[in-house]
Amino acid sequence: MCFLSSAHGPNWGYNFMKGKWSFVRIIDLLQVYEEPNKSIFNLLLISFLSLFFENLAIRWLSTELRLFAYFKNLVLIACFIGLGIGFALSKRKFNLYHVFPLMFCLFSGIVLFGTGVSKALLATDESKLPLIYPGVEEEFIWHAYSRPLIFSILFFYGAIVFVFCFNIMVFLPLGQAMGRMMSEFTPIRAYTLNIFGSLLGVWAFALVSFLYLPPIYWFALGLALSLWFLRRRAHVLLINALVCGAFLLLFHVGQGEAFWSPYYRIDIMPIENVSHSGEKVQIGYRLDVNYDFHQYALNLSPDFTNKYHDLFPMAIASERFYNLPYSFAQPKEVLVVGAGMGNDVAAALRHGAEKVDAVEIDPLIVALGKRLHPEKPYQSSKVNIIVDDARSFFKGSDKHYDMIVFGFLDSHTLFSSMSSLRLDNFVYTVESFQEAKKHLKDDGVLCLTFAVPKKWIGLRLFKMLEAVFGQKPLVLGGQTFIAGLSDKSYEELQAGADALTADEDIPLAVDDWPYLYMKERKIPSVYWQVLLLLAAISLVAILWVFPEATRIDWHFFFLGAAFLLIEIKGITDVALLFGSTWIVNSIVISSVLIMILLANLYISKVNISDIKIYYILLMASLLLSYLVPPGSLLKGVISSLLLSAPLFFAGIIFAASLKKTREIEIAFGSNLLGAVIGGLLEYASLVYGFRSLILVAMLLYALSLLALFIKRGHLAAM
Repeated sequence: MCFLSSAHGPNWGYNFMKGKWSFVRIIDLLQVYEEPNKSIFNLLLISFLSLFFENLAIRWLSTELRLFAYFKNLVLIACFIGLGIGFALSKRKFNLYHVFPLMFCLFSGIVLFGTGVSKALLATDESKLPLIYPGVEEEFIWHAYSRPLIFSILFFYGAIVFVFCFNIMVFLPLGQAMGRMMSEFTPIRAYTLNIFGSLLGVWAFALVSFLYLPPIYWFALGLALSLWFLRRRAHVLLINALVCGAFLLLFHVGQGEAFWSPYYRIDIMPIENVSHSGEKVQIGYRLDVNYDFHQYALNLSPDFTNKYHDLFPMAIASERFYNLPYSFAQPKEVLVVGAGMGNDVAAALRHGAEKVDAVEIDPLIVALGKRLHPEKPYQSSKVNIIVDDARSFFKGSDKHYDMIVFGFLDSHTLFSSMSSLRLDNFVYTVESFQEAKKHLKDDGVLCLTFAVPKKWIGLRLFKMLEAVFGQKPLVLGGQTFIAGLSDKSYEELQAGADALTADEDIPLAVDDWPYLYMKERKIPSVYWQVLLLLAAISLVAILWVFPEATRIDWHFFFLGAAFLLIEIKGITDVALLFGSTWIVNSIVISSVLIMILLANLYISKVNISDIKIYYILLMASLLLSYLVPPGSLLKGVISSLLLSAPLFFAGIIFAASLKKTREIEIAFGSNLLGAVIGGLLEYASLVYGFRSLILVAMLLYALSLLALFIKRGHLAAM
């Protein structure tokens, strides 16, 4: 987060890093005098692989299995459980790592097979490839279908349990290997090396995303590096290398042609038909993300639609949604957020707009729009393309417009692997509409087009716009909301508008509770059923198969649970301040790891005699974060300090405790399993909002202090 503030504030970050706390000093902790250099490399590499494969699993599974596009932190939790149990097994004689590449290839192969079967079913009958989701009345998910109860239960819960359990098994070898390698060092040095290697893993995966590399490269890099630890066993190395090679070959052949942006797998298909004269006519392209329809790039110019109306009746019918805003206004300056491949931009140009700012978060979708859109809107000199998050643009721009158009913005994915927050959640909140309103000229109009799948979603949007503009928005065509009209224009158009009754009590989406697709403030039944089921399975597996893993250090357990919650809260706060872009997410996670490194550096230089002081500082910083909403702060040093301080003090407490532990593998295993509980507690935000996570974290830190006193036999001293 210091990196983010440096772009917006003075040279505080530079001076901080240049002075006493120079990053070079962190490198000092990586230098080894009594340990062999090979041990350092091994620990750095296994830490790198753990974070790299964790990011790979989260990103890839959420693409291939649509269940996990909306339950993405379940993959994170499975990774934590696997690593945590693996840590606890580090002293066992058997070596699980010998089968790690085999297991990862097997797991991935099964996922690919399931995806292939699903695609084959889709080719014959689309109704056979739903996201079988039993909770569609409590939360809406695009293209989720209701099926008979027994089928839904077997398919939905069976798929989640299988992937979750297999995911845990895959990460057991990494956790065991990491625990063994960390035990060769003093605790603080081991932790520093682990965090540094993890940081490299985050950066490596961010790099492959930045380069738009497809998964074959992710798998090849990770599997090739994983073979390093098998080099002393020739036959084991040979078997694993052959399996990895065969898997990569089959993977490459079976994936087909697709583009990979930092957010999605993107498939492009032409939309064409044959005229009565035998001429092949193309109206544009269909763009799918993660195997789901996302948007069209259509030629809706009058010449084309008049000539070929009979060939593309359904596609051309959508013309009215793009043209509708201009039937009552003739804007000269237009802002389009969620511009996609350019349909809304093309509509603005067709209706005489002189300046159009097009905001789109995905750079690859913009590039495809430039290359493929039939009307070439992005080639116009009147169009200014901004690759950014809509909220970030609202906060950073001072321009005003005659019209602001919210395009079809549904993201089909989550912003971060740490959270259940969707990529577009902060776009559809009361605060977002308030920020958009500030960019309208005095007579400006806001047009929001949204494919309303449920009445209560449309009602929520209606009430949010009414709350911001002080006037009921017009609803035209069932999915276009018009706000900001003058009283005269409103009266003239109201007769032709859709009647929308607002008799149902529906909570508004706000930045603290930005869940547009949740009907009410509650944990949907399918969520808590899944969580209870997976918790029970995990507990039984741990007690039955790995009894050593039950040696919990409760102090480290509560530290892990609390830290994940403040990390999640930090990610959501930064998304509000700087946008929900992939690079912001990568920088935030990197910043968290860097704060831990700084805490380790502090511990190496300062002898802590009373840890309660740092608990007080931590609680104070968390309380301040709770009392001061992130939206009220400047994008600079103040906001970064407020977000970073709890992470720094929490890092000091963890490092100071780790420095005194005698069983590093139990400490780390307990910490990771605690993080699992933190991941589950994150769902409390569905009821109480994100700020509530701070209060839960404060309670968990208090419990960690209590556990520490009990552990040391100092309970009476409190």
